Amino acid sequence: MSTIRELSLPLSRSQPSLRELVALPATGMGRIVRTAGLWYRRHNERRALAALPDYLLKDIGLSDADVWAESRKWFWQE
Repeated sequence: MSTIRELSLPLSRSQPSLRELVALPATGMGRIVRTAGLWYRRHNERRALAALPDYLLKDIGLSDADVWAESRKWFWQE
């Protein structure tokens, strides 16, 4: 006869974390998660760039035209 302990599954291991999903191979779910993360970062960075005041843009060497062109790109565009 087997005991209950032998039949039970370990409770410490549940669904994989986001960090583990990102570490997946470059096929399937790992690729989808990495691509979605990249697109999300691009969207947020462009939104933040568009919100910077003129004196900070001048400080980093960007013109209004540069910011306008970058902030008008879609999230999937490089």
